[in-house]
Amino acid sequence: MMTKTFLVLALGVLSTLAIDEDPRHGAHNAIHEDHFSEDGEHNPEYDHEAILGSRSEEFSEMDPEEARAKLAVLVDQMDTNGDGNVNKEELKNWVLQSFKKLDEEEAEEKIEEQDLDGDEAVSWVEYLSKSYSYSPDDIEKFKRDESHEMKDFIGMVESDDKKFKVADVDGNGLLSREEYAAFLHPYDYPHMFDIEVDRTMEDTDKDGNGVVSMEEYLTEDLDEESVIAEKEQFAEYDVNKDGVLDREEIRAWAIPENDEIADEEAEHLIEETDRDNDKVLSKDEILENVDLWVGSQATNYGQTLQDMDHDEL
Repeated sequence: MMTKTFLVLALGVLSTLAIDEDPRHGAHNAIHEDHFSEDGEHNPEYDHEAILGSRSEEFSEMDPEEARAKLAVLVDQMDTNGDGNVNKEELKNWVLQSFKKLDEEEAEEKIEEQDLDGDEAVSWVEYLSKSYSYSPDDIEKFKRDESHEMKDFIGMVESDDKKFKVADVDGNGLLSREEYAAFLHPYDYPHMFDIEVDRTMEDTDKDGNGVVSMEEYLTEDLDEESVIAEKEQFAEYDVNKDGVLDREEIRAWAIPENDEIADEEAEHLIEETDRDNDKVLSKDEILENVDLWVGSQATNYGQTLQDMDHDEL
């Protein structure tokens, strides 16, 4: 039988994870949260944080002319057809590239935190140790506990285990930087889509009938205004209007459309920058809006600007 100490520790971890990670209603889409403010306006704070990340303070102290010069180099890189302008497709592709780059950078940071043996990869044992503070033997002991809380905890660990194995494309039991990026941000990697739909179904389909009802979709702690918003969102996902979400409809919920998000960001930047209304952006138009552009996903969350060598300018 599991000791009382093990039970207390496991429940403590479960409580912490419940606060930090909510797998429902777009939580898989952490990068793109707060894209718009509560009144529907484009949120400049979101753009600024998305670009600069951990270097936001450093960039805020950068000389404006230096930032402008670095942005000019970046504009040339965006202009892939070399016509002297940045069109919507070029901008959209750059944004998508930025999403993936940020995912990989975050994965690299996680690997540094969790790689206990220094092989530049993360094993399941290392992941368990750093994420839950337990070993596989501990988990096996927890499985013998029959309490509802412990079953929830074990369910969370087993779900991560399944996801880990799908992300481990080469099957060597280790997650490389790219594999860890897929584990952290599955919506960027098609081979992860099915496991994310499975996870969402397991979390939400409480009666196990293979579909999610409105009641299952709504959380218990929503205020009246949020309930109205969530019901509207449910209606959008319910494409065939049968009152429930089937697996394909849940895919649209569980897997955010990066393509659509990038398209929206490209449209936003063009609308704000296109002075002559020709639907493309010249370098001059972009450089006249430096503050806007270093607050957009288009500049690779600030990382590209920061990493450029001065010799390139």
